[in-house]
Amino acid sequence: TNIYPEIKYYVQNLVKTETETEVPEYVREIRELVNKGIKDYKDVMNVGEVMYKEVDKRFSESKKLQKLLSQRDEIEKEAKRLMSEWRTLERQLNKAIAKAIDTGDTEKYRMLERSLDRVEEEQRKLRKKLFNTEKNVRMEKSNIFKSVLREVRQVGSDVEHFFALGTSKKAQKAYLEAINNLPKEWVEKSAEQPITVVAKRGRAYYNRKKAEMVLGTENTFSTACHEIGHRVEKVVDGVTDLERQFYNARTAGHSAKVIPGTTNELYKPNDWADPYVGRYYGFDAYEILSTGLETLLDGKRDVIDAWKDPEQIKFVMGLLGGL
Repeated sequence: TNIYPEIKYYVQNLVKTETETEVPEYVREIRELVNKGIKDYKDVMNVGEVMYKEVDKRFSESKKLQKLLSQRDEIEKEAKRLMSEWRTLERQLNKAIAKAIDTGDTEKYRMLERSLDRVEEEQRKLRKKLFNTEKNVRMEKSNIFKSVLREVRQVGSDVEHFFALGTSKKAQKAYLEAINNLPKEWVEKSAEQPITVVAKRGRAYYNRKKAEMVLGTENTFSTACHEIGHRVEKVVDGVTDLERQFYNARTAGHSAKVIPGTTNELYKPNDWADPYVGRYYGFDAYEILSTGLETLLDGKRDVIDAWKDPEQIKFVMGLLGGL
């Protein structure tokens, strides 16, 4: 078009200014890091650090989350008070029992027993209340993170997935719901390869060779978030290499030990949120991405709270935001 140079310059800069205003500063920072290239796990951590700071800022700004955290603190405070009262009553009850044996006077003993029953009932109700509050905290954190990820890059895709014969409808629904919380490129990469997804009793797993995912009959969405992490390791180039680098850096100097509570599952110690995150297979398989995704994308299940390990969370955020 034969537009006056001055007007053309003004229009171009107006569009540029509006675009820069629409893109948050932290997103521009992430894009600059990604444009430089993700060459090793340290580059992933740099992206994750930016995302983590933004998510943490929104945690502080969220009235809903802060209210839930305040409620949790009050519940925990009340739980400590009840535990102190329970211990006092138990000591008094033991003395009253001894006295009743000597004197035959059971009045005080029975009164203390009723008080102890009351406190234990209050503790039971409080534990249920704490469980629900903590679940709500985890879910709200997950929602905040997912809103940040959607700002950083496009999430989900309407690409068609090819499910092999034997896939159950319940498992397929959970799989699609979970995978569409991931970056568009990851979803489309996974869709290139057929997969069998079933829900049945027993331990969940993903078999890389058979491209078969087995979910439990309960908490199928949470389990899908976890197992999809293993699917991503197989289909998205670079993920496993970066996990290996991160794992080796975290566990340098440590030898494999048996995970407490198991007989033959090994892990390499570090400040993991749970020993299972550091599981050692002896080959290129890890639980870092899978447990991180379960925390970041769902949060309903109280299994492993990866928020307790900021380094793992930053690494998984960095993968999601930069790879």
